[in-house]
Amino acid sequence: MAKENETLENIGDLTEKATETVEEVVETAKEAAGDLEEKVQETAEQATEEVKEELTLEEAAEEVAEEVASTVEEEDKTEKTVENKQTKASKSEEKKAAPRKYVSETKKMWMRIGAAAVLILVVAALALPLLNTKSPILANKTVLTVDGVKVPADEYSYYIGYLVDSYASYYGYEYFENPDNFAMIENYVNNVLKEHYVVYNWALEEGFALTEEQKQGVLDQIEETKASFESEEAYAEALASSHLTPELYERMLMSDTVINNFSDAIYNTETSKFAPDDSEVMDLGRENGIIASKHILMLPGETAEEDAEVLAKMNEILERLNNGEDFDALMNEYSEDPGLATYPNGYTFMDGEMVTEFYDATNALEVGGISGIVRSSSGYHIIKRIEPDFDETKSRLISLAVDVELESRISAAEMKLASGYDKIQFSDFNLVPETASEPAESEASESDASDAA
Repeated sequence: MAKENETLENIGDLTEKATETVEEVVETAKEAAGDLEEKVQETAEQATEEVKEELTLEEAAEEVAEEVASTVEEEDKTEKTVENKQTKASKSEEKKAAPRKYVSETKKMWMRIGAAAVLILVVAALALPLLNTKSPILANKTVLTVDGVKVPADEYSYYIGYLVDSYASYYGYEYFENPDNFAMIENYVNNVLKEHYVVYNWALEEGFALTEEQKQGVLDQIEETKASFESEEAYAEALASSHLTPELYERMLMSDTVINNFSDAIYNTETSKFAPDDSEVMDLGRENGIIASKHILMLPGETAEEDAEVLAKMNEILERLNNGEDFDALMNEYSEDPGLATYPNGYTFMDGEMVTEFYDATNALEVGGISGIVRSSSGYHIIKRIEPDFDETKSRLISLAVDVELESRISAAEMKLASGYDKIQFSDFNLVPETASEPAESEASESDASDAA
């Protein structure tokens, strides 16, 4: 209780300022639009049955105070990447070879969690948006649902924030002054969240809800991450720079652990319910266009003269192969393929995974056949078709079956947007950091100083 009182005393001034801000907004609203109560009532009438409680201005003030109190330790943010999301033990090399459909957008985004961190002021992020009662981000607290499962506003904001930061690193935040560009981000996030929750619901359906022991494991993992920072404040700062709070981070880490456990099981060649019988693997592989090859690659020359020398060398190697020399021996001696060390036994692949010239040349050969010299954007190839790797073929067949099931579930899933979703604006998210305008101001100051001189 003493600690709580001390905390409340520390934030007293900040709470008072938040209250003063609300009062100023009330006064401004009265002057601009007349009766504030009419304005609030008007907004309340637009809310759907999903809005269980009307957000009055007084409630907003109280919520600001509570939010500020819970996040006072998050002030003066600094940039630091949170990489704990990736601490799950890595799989064996064999499992890594199996394609993961779901690893597509949601995981890639999460794995790059710290790639575009932006400094966000906590009070501005919490207090100002709460005054906009038209925004379902804050009024409803639920932005959309997937098969009835609510996607909370903070999670939605995380994905929006991550993508905005990524785009802004190339185009600047002014890119989102165009509503169409922000709408594109919204649409993409909706699709990512739909896929995420379809997979999450599927995992729960298959019995992959976390046990108490697994939940504790996640909490221990979070504590280990905290311990790697100099202080609790530094940890919170690192999360905030990636549009996360400790609560959201824990919640997302829990759900992602469910998905990871499910993914491990469903793609496992020994335990997956989608695994074909071993006796059918190779035949099914051929039916699905799974092929394999080795190749000798020599990189193209930088000049026409050098390129001609490379081509002459490849012709020499081809002649030696035609005279019966061992393909593997010549491949190990001459190939400049950077992937040779990782894939010494060749590549197993499908259409669209290799450059067109390489795929077509392999597909035209019988198993054991050797091509002529094939030119592609990578250089010059001599290709030998081989039997696909059994385990890799089985993994790919499982992946194909999972893809079909996943696409079916995504198509059947019902995603509903919250009432007032169309009123969401880029400004609702307070994503533009104050530092974004500093370079321009600095340049202007330098220019003024130069003119004055």
